[in-house]
Amino acid sequence: MNIAREVAGYSFGKADELRRAMGKKDAAKMAANKDIFINGKKDEEGNVIIEGAVSRGMPKEIASELFEQITKFAAYAFNKSHATAYSVITYQTAWLKRYYPLCFLAAVLNNRITNADEVKNYVNYLNTINIKVLQPDINKSKTKFSIEGENLRFGLMAIKNVGEAAVDAIIAERNANGDFTDLEDLLNRVSGVNINKRMVESMIKGGVFDCFGKTRATLMASYEQIMDTIARDKKNSEGGQMSLFDALIDDDFVKFKYPDIPEYTEINKLMLETEPFPLLPVTTMQGVTDFCQSRDLVSSGCRFLASFAA
Repeated sequence: MNIAREVAGYSFGKADELRRAMGKKDAAKMAANKDIFINGKKDEEGNVIIEGAVSRGMPKEIASELFEQITKFAAYAFNKSHATAYSVITYQTAWLKRYYPLCFLAAVLNNRITNADEVKNYVNYLNTINIKVLQPDINKSKTKFSIEGENLRFGLMAIKNVGEAAVDAIIAERNANGDFTDLEDLLNRVSGVNINKRMVESMIKGGVFDCFGKTRATLMASYEQIMDTIARDKKNSEGGQMSLFDALIDDDFVKFKYPDIPEYTEINKLMLETEPFPLLPVTTMQGVTDFCQSRDLVSSGCRFLASFAA
């Protein structure tokens, strides 16, 4: 505004109009102002409204070059107060990143936890600075990304189809009554929480229940039956429909018997992980890389898959 006033004779009002045109990236108004800035402007009766840089003694070529610099500056410009605030925030975040990288990056990830693209970018960055992102674990993960030793633990809420309220209820139950022992134990203990089959399926595919020692293939073949049984028993209990022998049956006797199903191949596990982690398979990635390298597989498919782990 001061350049327009001092060099070209703009009034405060006209200089502010130029500032607004810059702020709104209005190309048409900026182009119109270029001629006014250089040559000035008169009203219909010939009275001078704006003198212009040439009338004030500046060569036309220099005035034109100066306005071009103003136009380039307008593409990304801040007023001083805005720039100062950005500078302070930049210094603060740089300091936190330097001295408290785990805390800083956990906060950054949690700020973007529902944006798969952003999470992917930051997880890839963490790999370059040797900070591991541990896979989600039903007995260790928190709602959001958390610090675990010198690593970060994947937050359960970052998994597709998993809601924050359900996760908070699961963690509250875990904190109150200890770790979950298997999938049936988990689903029994949180049976009053709104946990649906799609959520459980996503968690299985994402490796959340790997700590139970069952293959993902086994859990995929079992979870619907477990959930249906629990729902049916709860409904019968609430409706007073108990069998004559229910009270006599030992809990261990009626525990769900998991089938013994071999695990998926590493490639299939990776493909399934892309569902709960769009664009970000995180738990079998290194296994795929090792699988390809150990067999000297250099097909385009393996090179493509292995590139994700780089």
